[in-house]
Amino acid sequence: MEQPPGFVAQGEYGLVCKLHRSFYGLKQSPRAWFGKFSHVVRMFGLKRSEADHSVFYCHTSPEKCVYLIVYVDDIVITRNDTTKITQLKEHLFSHFQIKDLGPLKYFLGIEVAQSGDGVVISQRKYALDILEETGMQNCRPVESPMDPNLKFMADQSDVYPDPERYRRLVEKLIYLTITRPDISFAVGVVSHFMQNPHLDHWNAVMRILRYVKKAPGQGLLYEDKGNTQLSGYCDADWAGCPMDRRSTLGYCVFIGGNLISWKSKKQTVVARSSAEAEYRSMTMVTCELMWIKQFLQELRFCEELPMKLYCDNQAALHIASNPVFHERTKHIEIDCHFIREKFLSKEIVTEFIGSNDQPADILTKSLRGPKIQIVALLVSLFRRAAVSCHCHCPSLSILWVYEGIIDDPYGEFFIAEDKSLQKESLTQDYEAKYWRQRYSLKDGIPSFLENIAGTILTTGKYLNVMRECGHNVQVPPSENSKLMSFGSNHHYLECIKAAYNFASGELLNLIKEKYDLTGRLRSIKHYLLLDQLVSERVTVLITVRHRLLPSPATISSGESRVGCTLRSVTHLCKLRGQNLSHAPPPVCASSDA
Repeated sequence: MEQPPGFVAQGEYGLVCKLHRSFYGLKQSPRAWFGKFSHVVRMFGLKRSEADHSVFYCHTSPEKCVYLIVYVDDIVITRNDTTKITQLKEHLFSHFQIKDLGPLKYFLGIEVAQSGDGVVISQRKYALDILEETGMQNCRPVESPMDPNLKFMADQSDVYPDPERYRRLVEKLIYLTITRPDISFAVGVVSHFMQNPHLDHWNAVMRILRYVKKAPGQGLLYEDKGNTQLSGYCDADWAGCPMDRRSTLGYCVFIGGNLISWKSKKQTVVARSSAEAEYRSMTMVTCELMWIKQFLQELRFCEELPMKLYCDNQAALHIASNPVFHERTKHIEIDCHFIREKFLSKEIVTEFIGSNDQPADILTKSLRGPKIQIVALLVSLFRRAAVSCHCHCPSLSILWVYEGIIDDPYGEFFIAEDKSLQKESLTQDYEAKYWRQRYSLKDGIPSFLENIAGTILTTGKYLNVMRECGHNVQVPPSENSKLMSFGSNHHYLECIKAAYNFASGELLNLIKEKYDLTGRLRSIKHYLLLDQLVSERVTVLITVRHRLLPSPATISSGESRVGCTLRSVTHLCKLRGQNLSHAPPPVCASSDA
C-alpha cells in the first residue's frame, strides 16, 4: 500500500495514511455505503429482509406496505401505501443527494412496461447494443440459440486469437439471461471455455447473437392470476457433456404462474443414472423453493399452501417420496436427501409432469426451433413486437399437438381467391394435388389467406390447423401430416378437444363482448392457426356467416372472405382475479451520495 501523490512527508516514506472516512474507489467503500444507507432507512422504520439484504420493507397495516430495493446507489420503491412512499422519499432527500426518476421504466439495463394487465420486463436496448458492438445488427436470425447436434470436445479447432473479446462478450450474454431463460443453457455452455476459447466456441457465441437478433425485445410477462402458489419444475440431461460425462440440471420457479427464478448448471459430480441426475436437480430446486418461501413470508406475500415440485422422472420421484435404503442410491450425499425431509413434513408436494410439458427442458439441452417456442409459451416468454395488451392462455401448450390438417371436408374457410378454383377446392378430396393447391400457397395460386393474415402466414409453409365443428375429428392420411406429440390418437384428440372448448367458450364470449356480435350471428366457425415460422403467435380466425353455407357454385369471392381476424389469442383473453392496477407503479431513484 502506498500513499497518494502529494501526501508523503519528507523522511516518512514508510508510513501510510489512516482514513477517517471511506472514499470512492476503495474496496471497503461499498460496504461502508450500504451500512450508511441501511441505517438511514431503518431510522424511517423499514426492516431489512433476512432472506435478501438488499430488500427493505414496512407493513403499515394488514393491507398496506412499502418495499424498497437497492442495488449500490440505484433504488426502487414500490407497493400500495402512497403516503408512506412520499414520506420515505422526503426522508431520503434529507440525507442524500437523490434524483427522483419517476415511475419505473428502466433499471440496471432492464426495461419495464406496466399496465393494468401486468408487467413486462425485457432487455431490448441492452441486446441491441450487444448486436451493434459485435457488428451483428444485420445478421440473419436463426431459430435456436445452439445447434442441437453440436458437442464440444477438447482442442477440436484452432485457438481463438482474442480471448479477452470472447470473455467480454460472454459476460454480456450472461447478464442478458436475466430476462432470457431461453438462452441460459447455450450461454452456460460457452462460458465453460472462458480461459481457453477456440474458434468453434466463438462460432457458437455468434449463433447465440443470431438467435437474439430474431427477437431482441423478448422478455418476461408477469400477471396477477389471483394466487401466489409456489411451484418448481426441474429437469436434467444425463451425461450430456461429452468431455467429463457430467449431467446438466435445470430448474425454474413460478409464483402464481409467473416465472421468477431459473438456473442452468452442470452438476459437480458424475451421476450413475438418469434418476440420480434428476434427483440431484430436485434437491437444487427444493433449496430455491425454501429460500423463496422464507422471503415471501417476510413480505407477507405467501399463502399457506404446500409448494409443488414437478419432475418428469418417475424413479427420481420415488426416491424422494420413499425414505428407505436403496442399494443404487447409497452413495448419494446426505445433503441431497434434503428433499425427503421437506416431503415428509408436507412442505413440498411432488408431482409427475410429462416431458412435453416440462418448462425446465429448455435449461438442460439445446432444443430445436419449434420446441423452443413451445417452452417459451410455458415460461411466459413474451415478444415486445406484439400488441400491448397481454395475458395468459391456459390452453396454449396443448395447441402444439398436430402438424397438418384436421378434417376440413367442406372447405368453408380455405377457399382460394381465384374463382375458377373455388368449386374444385370445395369438392376435391385430400389428394396430393389438393394439398399443394390449397395449402402450399405457391406463387401461381394466390390465396386470400396470405392477404388477410399478413405476416402470420408464410409462403411455402404448411399451416397447423386445429378445428372441431360438431362432427368427429378425423386425421386424413397425408404425407404432410405428422404427429408432434407422443402417445395414442386418443391423447391428441383429447388435447384438440380441450383447445376447442377454450376457443368456443371463454374466448368466444370475450370476442362477442368486444365486437358486439351477440344476437346478430347465425353461425360462427372457429379456426385456430399456428404458422410454423411465426410459431409463438396464435391467430384466431372467426368466419362470420349470416346464413348457412350455400352451394359451391353460388359462392362469391367476397362471401368467402373472413369477417373478422383476431391475432394473438394470448393478447385477447382477460385476466382473472385482481389486477395489478390496484397498486401504484414502482418509482425509481438514483443516489449521488
